[in-house]
Amino acid sequence: GDTPAGSRLRSAVQRSLLESLGRTNRALTRLAAHARLAAQAREASTFEQAGAAQLWAESAAGA
Repeated sequence: GDTPAGSRLRSAVQRSLLESLGRTNRALTRLAAHARLAAQAREASTFEQAGAAQLWAESAAGA
């Protein structure tokens, strides 16, 4: 089994990764919104797809 220290370390790493994913998602959402406002639909779509991939990865990591 895991040691208590190993469990705490794993939990801290997972928390850090999820926080990083959250920051990435917010940045991608902002970039997509700016691209939409600038009428660059193709670029916005690329950012939105990247954001969807991040959300999928985040939900898979939380499972």
